[in-house]
Amino acid sequence: MTTSANSVPQADAAKGGEAGKTTFKAGAGKPYILYFCSQQLSETAGLGTEALRARAKKKDAKPYRLTVFESRTVMDAFKKAGFTEFYKVTACPENAELVKKYKVRQDNTLVFCAPNGELVTCLPGMQCTQTNVLRILKSWAMVYQAWQKRHASL
Repeated sequence: MTTSANSVPQADAAKGGEAGKTTFKAGAGKPYILYFCSQQLSETAGLGTEALRARAKKKDAKPYRLTVFESRTVMDAFKKAGFTEFYKVTACPENAELVKKYKVRQDNTLVFCAPNGELVTCLPGMQCTQTNVLRILKSWAMVYQAWQKRHASL
């Protein structure tokens, strides 16, 4: 993750977000995050305050809600927990396979994935709040270790 002037830290791998299929290389040996969102949220989520300002200046800009990615505290916690890859998965037919795989029922869903692409934990819809994200990130080492133990016993 990087920080640009006058913005919250940005995810270097904030791929996706355009209409069309989200593609990524699963984890490269590290856990990663998928963020399932509407097209509107994908335009700014994780791109910092400059993207928010640019969106607000658009003539046809509709009101939008902020995501956890606009919080410097959350972005710093992602970095501290070791997450360097985050992918936006926009709601569109091309991403139906990912939606089905992770059983996503609503937008604004954050999925924490193991390096092999398996779900470790998720925060769906209204549960995807700054408080809940910070709670998971602060205990990420324990959450991931517990997942690894469950996974090893299968």
